[in-house]
Amino acid sequence: MKKWTVRILCVIVLLSFCLPIAVNAATLDHDQESSLTLVYQYEGVPFEGLQIKTYRVADVGTNVYVLNLAGQFANYPVNIEGIQSQAEWNIICDTLESYIWADGLEPTATATTDAAGTVKFEGLKPGMYLTMPVTRLSEEATTEFQGFLTVIPNPREDGSLNYDVTAYPKATKYDPSDGDTLILKVLKQWKDEGYQIHRPKSVQVDIYRDGEFVASVDLSAENNWSHGWVAPDDGAQWSAVEREIPKEYTVTIERLGETIVITNVRQGGGGPPDSGDTFIFWPYILGMCLSGCCIILLAVSKKKAKA
Repeated sequence: MKKWTVRILCVIVLLSFCLPIAVNAATLDHDQESSLTLVYQYEGVPFEGLQIKTYRVADVGTNVYVLNLAGQFANYPVNIEGIQSQAEWNIICDTLESYIWADGLEPTATATTDAAGTVKFEGLKPGMYLTMPVTRLSEEATTEFQGFLTVIPNPREDGSLNYDVTAYPKATKYDPSDGDTLILKVLKQWKDEGYQIHRPKSVQVDIYRDGEFVASVDLSAENNWSHGWVAPDDGAQWSAVEREIPKEYTVTIERLGETIVITNVRQGGGGPPDSGDTFIFWPYILGMCLSGCCIILLAVSKKKAKA
């Protein structure tokens, strides 16, 4: 009986060391052809004839939680490491959208929705994709489908990977304007406590309407790092990007109502650095605990045998 007890304990020890391997068993295949299906419907009504553009903005690493900006996005000073909330990802989406508008970047794929409001992009490489917002104007209402980020493949609940992803873009609907105007604003913020003296005295911001250049403005302490203007409420997409960002900073661009907030974040300004390492440690901790328990049980068993 004692021999069987020892054998069972040894098996438990071995399983505890194998546990991390089982948790991370799904291996990402970077050569796997993938697809992205999008359904554009609002309150059950499909939207046919929408031109949809999607951009491959980042590579995936050893797993779907390790991402690096790639291709025509690789040199933008945008940090996508250590993002932990949907709100933060929404800001990253706004930021990359702004540079797409401003720099006229070419989409990875373009397609038009069918009678069911559906479009399918096939033959995609694994990665993170940004699908641009799209607006449908009519006499009755204006419907805007938001832009969003999608990682392909998506992890399933059982730990396997889904290379054929389906998404339902969120939409908002509002009455068309009747000669109304908007008071728009671009606001510059800094996150660089302790390094304020190293800020540039001014920054240049370019403003765009539906991707068309409108004006360049200089923001500084003299104008409270802000600029405002009036525009017709006609459903146009307004964006702004900062040029010549200091190398010590990264940038985010967030749309808050009628205000565009551009924030520079100082890198290495104190605190632990972002590692971007998303490896799952709890299985190893559990394995070590199980191993420790087994060693204690073995020791107790030997003492009883000697007694």
